[in-house]
Amino acid sequence: MRTGAGKTYSVNDVDENQSYEKAIGDAGNIYAPFSSQLEWEIVKWAKLCGASSTAFTELMSIQGVVDRLGLSFKNTNELNKIVDSLPGRP
Repeated sequence: MRTGAGKTYSVNDVDENQSYEKAIGDAGNIYAPFSSQLEWEIVKWAKLCGASSTAFTELMSIQGVVDRLGLSFKNTNELNKIVDSLPGRP
């Protein structure tokens, strides 16, 4: 058993990654609940780089953006519902 840095903490002998995968329901997709690395990168940019909700929604409303990128959300509200549904801290 490791102690200190790198130690894996668990609840009831299930590590947090396993708990997260179980809650998301898609253990085969490391980007779940997003469909791909591209979608995850777009979400990361939208949430961390300071784009306003209005600007992001306007970008998503440009004809073809959502379809060509294969996104599962069409605006900030839909994206926020996905993010808010995540269990704990991914």
